Amino acid sequence: MKYTILGCLFTIFTCSLCQVKLMYHIFDDLLQGERASCVQKRIQTSSFFHLALQVTNTNGKFFDYSPRNLEYLKSLNATRLDLIFYPDASFGPRQTEVSVMADSILALSKIAPMDTTWVLIDARGNNWKKTFGIHTNFLKELIDALKARNIKFGFAVYNNREWNSIFGTDFKIYSDYPLVYQQKTFYGFGGWTKPNFLLYTDFDSLCQMKTKSYSPK
Repeated sequence: MKYTILGCLFTIFTCSLCQVKLMYHIFDDLLQGERASCVQKRIQTSSFFHLALQVTNTNGKFFDYSPRNLEYLKSLNATRLDLIFYPDASFGPRQTEVSVMADSILALSKIAPMDTTWVLIDARGNNWKKTFGIHTNFLKELIDALKARNIKFGFAVYNNREWNSIFGTDFKIYSDYPLVYQQKTFYGFGGWTKPNFLLYTDFDSLCQMKTKSYSPK
């Protein structure tokens, strides 16, 4: 009887893991080496496969391989596709204009059916300055540009300290929008009391690519 109970518990536990619908945050080019065939197999054998493609580097420069990756995923009828991008927050004469960033995201979103575009906020990778007024005005301008193009968006934030150091603790105007929190333990900030996605694995590997994965909450 003891072994039967343990067996049932094990079955329930493993089945619950199988049912976790993770979002995979992809950093790399899907079409290098054997990655493409591996991704194709994962999509074809999964009832739900949620991919979020990062389309810029940490300084907000767009990858030239993103369009062909999206074309490939479109051909596979991927279940759900999202985009993730770092805004160019260099605040200098060479900074990409907000309208150009938004137009670039719009062009990518037209290649394949897209769900959410995640604006990635992480002071470690961008040249964010410590002047809250500059940051808040820049983010407002960027979000207004995404809205004007009817781009569905949310925020991916490395942690609460990064957000607070960039925008200040009183900047809470976007808490009605979805949030990916890139840590395993959530601490409220920016008006958010819970995330939509929480970090599941940090720097895992999927089809020979660097990934993070997030679980829905």
